[in-house]
Amino acid sequence: MSPVLLLFLVLQLEWSAEGTSTTRPEIPCQIVGSTVNCQGLQLASVPHPLPNTTVSLRLCHNQLQELRNNSFQGLSSLVDLQVCYNQVEFVEEDTFAGLGCLQTLDLSNNNINALRKEVFFPLKSLQRLDLSWNGLLEIPKGISALASLQYVRLSRNNISSINLDVFRELHHIQEIILDNNPVLYITAEDLRIVKQLKIEHLSITGTVPTLAQIQDGALSRLKSIKKLDLSGIKIGTRQDFRRHLSELKNGTVTSLYLVHVSLGTPEKETLDCLPKSLETLNLEDNEIRMLKNDIFAGLPNLKELAFGLNPISTIENKAFDGLEKLEVLDLILNDLTFLNQEVFLPISLTLQKLDLGGNDLRVQPGNFQELQNLESLNLENNGITILKHSHFQGLRNLKELNIDDNAALFSSYSGTFQHIPRLNKLYSRWNIAGDSLENILKTIPASLQVIDFTGCRFHLDSKLDFVPQKSLQRLIIRKVDIVGSLSPITYPFLSWTFHNLTELEWLDMALNHFSVVPMEALWHLRKLTHLDLHGNSLGSLHAKTFRDLESLEFLDLSSNKIYSINPRLLWPMTSLRVLNLTRNFVSTVNAPTVLFFHSLYLLDLSHNPFSCTCDLLDFVEWIKNTTSVRIQNLVSRTPYSCFSPEERRNLPLLDLDLDCDLHTAYYMCIVTSTLVFLYTIAAFLLGKYHPYLQYCFLYLRGKARGYKAIPRRNQRILYDAFVSYNCESLRWVQNHLIPNLEERRPHYRLCIADRDFIGGRDIVDNITDGILQSRKTVCLLTRRFIRSGWCTLEFKIARHRLFDEGKDVLILVLLENIPVTQLSRYHLLQKLMSKKTYLVWPQDTPGRVLFWERLRQALGSRNELPQGQEVEDDLV
Repeated sequence: MSPVLLLFLVLQLEWSAEGTSTTRPEIPCQIVGSTVNCQGLQLASVPHPLPNTTVSLRLCHNQLQELRNNSFQGLSSLVDLQVCYNQVEFVEEDTFAGLGCLQTLDLSNNNINALRKEVFFPLKSLQRLDLSWNGLLEIPKGISALASLQYVRLSRNNISSINLDVFRELHHIQEIILDNNPVLYITAEDLRIVKQLKIEHLSITGTVPTLAQIQDGALSRLKSIKKLDLSGIKIGTRQDFRRHLSELKNGTVTSLYLVHVSLGTPEKETLDCLPKSLETLNLEDNEIRMLKNDIFAGLPNLKELAFGLNPISTIENKAFDGLEKLEVLDLILNDLTFLNQEVFLPISLTLQKLDLGGNDLRVQPGNFQELQNLESLNLENNGITILKHSHFQGLRNLKELNIDDNAALFSSYSGTFQHIPRLNKLYSRWNIAGDSLENILKTIPASLQVIDFTGCRFHLDSKLDFVPQKSLQRLIIRKVDIVGSLSPITYPFLSWTFHNLTELEWLDMALNHFSVVPMEALWHLRKLTHLDLHGNSLGSLHAKTFRDLESLEFLDLSSNKIYSINPRLLWPMTSLRVLNLTRNFVSTVNAPTVLFFHSLYLLDLSHNPFSCTCDLLDFVEWIKNTTSVRIQNLVSRTPYSCFSPEERRNLPLLDLDLDCDLHTAYYMCIVTSTLVFLYTIAAFLLGKYHPYLQYCFLYLRGKARGYKAIPRRNQRILYDAFVSYNCESLRWVQNHLIPNLEERRPHYRLCIADRDFIGGRDIVDNITDGILQSRKTVCLLTRRFIRSGWCTLEFKIARHRLFDEGKDVLILVLLENIPVTQLSRYHLLQKLMSKKTYLVWPQDTPGRVLFWERLRQALGSRNELPQGQEVEDDLV
């Protein structure tokens, strides 16, 4: 194991604390904050132990066959539990014990035939329950214990009766979904409880074959429903349709779904039986061939109308008369070939979304010019061969345009989008751009934020010098066709094409067979969060390609020809969370790259031809032990297997056991640790004793080179003693020191800073000259003295004369008691006082006589020569 990876393992705990994603060694699940994701791990039982702080637990797509008592013990904070797409057949009665905070439970797509009543007792806070796609024979009676339930889904079971009496005491219930259960008959008694509970949404799609299996008067119990889905229930005869639906006539239903009920082409009176309160009507897949005049005259409140999947070929001019509030019109997948612009006149002021996709429409200039408030227009798959600016005339408020799959020709020169100044989203997949991408980007409306050019054909243009600043946020140019190019191609766009798209957040250039991406192609895209380059022919990328992508979170480089991962390529992407490198030619992963992987949430390196040698050992050890990154497809083992050497081919990396000599690495680790320790000690000593160590170094170097001190025979001695004191000691100097040493015999000459320093000179020069021109230096020690910078400087200069001249000139006088705790901070002074005799100023008068006698002895013979006369340096 390399030293780099060892360092990584040391720092792993710290990084795990800082990151948002971890796992526990005991369980294979991914932990992101308070969410535990155990999906798709082929688990046969609920993993233990789970963090007791878990709020959301996802166990879908596993192989659970039963849920035992206390399976979720200790998860008292759990709010969301998903156990969908398993093989659960049995749920014990205390399975959910302790889950009093659970609000969402998803048990869909299992094999549950029955649930005991006691199963639901602990779930006092449950609001959403999904039991769809199981084998339940009846609505579980235990649901009546779920006092907080608001939503229940029981679709695709084997329930034969939909008696809703089980919901009688559930006063918060709002939505009941019972789609596609084999109900034999629906009685009025089954639905009696609906009005009492004020349910807002009821779906009985496909429960009975026809309306004839619904008792007369049963639907009248649903008049208080707001959203009713009767899709898949054939109407039988028009008379049955009007008789049953008229029961809703005076109700409050606002949304009615009648998909695939074999309605046929409605006559004017056909829809008169529907409640006038309707705002949404869905009549998809009903074999409607024509929309006749005034068929919606009795539905003045309609806002959304859907006619998808019908063979409508004709719409009469007054078909939408009376729909003065219509906002959404869906005519997708019909047989329309021609539209008279007068058709839209009754709804021209209110229509906001129009879906005409999947027809065979021949768009004519002016078709939509009356729809001045239209915001979304879908014209996909209509066989449109050419797009002109006149096709969109009048659509000044259009924000979303879909012209996918038309093989339509458009270019920057025709000004196709010049009448759509507020266009925000443009979907133009599988069309022909008779121009270069750069020219198209140059002429698009400045308001565009999303463009999808998947499968479009572009020209090359090397003459354009720039693309102006745009507010584009998402650009998809996958699987494009470049006129005159062969596959694979180098790079079909100019290297600076995206440089001014500084707001871009999503860039998809997948499936283009690029063999290279220019180094500077992605520069300046500092807001990019999603980059997809999969399915190209990239062999390598320059180390600076991703230089500016510090905000990138998702990178897909799968299905290329990348043979090595340069860590310098990855390091600028400090926000990267998902990295996909599956199906490349990566044979080994070095330690610095493994170190980068630790910051990810999800990594996919499956289906690469790994060379199982000691060079891969760091990566193998990491995927076995990582506690922070989800390795995609690792559980199935086969996608991560050896390709070489031959004797290890097809061996899963998780089973790889290499005997590599790791002693060198351990020795390097020990040596590195020792050096770091010594460096820390040296740094500490240098920081604390730097002046002294530097002085000793220079002194010893001088001695080693044979330097000798210059004789000081001509040094002028002017004073018997230099007095070093703090300003608070000045009164003591004036009242005691001067009278006793200068005014009494023998008379000593003292250097007093406040009296003898020359005005105008630098204070350091005054101090240095005063000390050097004095035989002795008397330090008057007080608490303030040892804290004073200038006093400390005077003390050090006098102390250094010992090194220069070999003579100790210091005399220490302690004027007040200094606590040991305060003195211990000044190591040099403390050390000196422990080795050198010092004088203490006594508080009693008799003791002061002895003090002055001892001080005179320390000063020695006074200097009796006239001022300025040179004296020998050996005066004592």
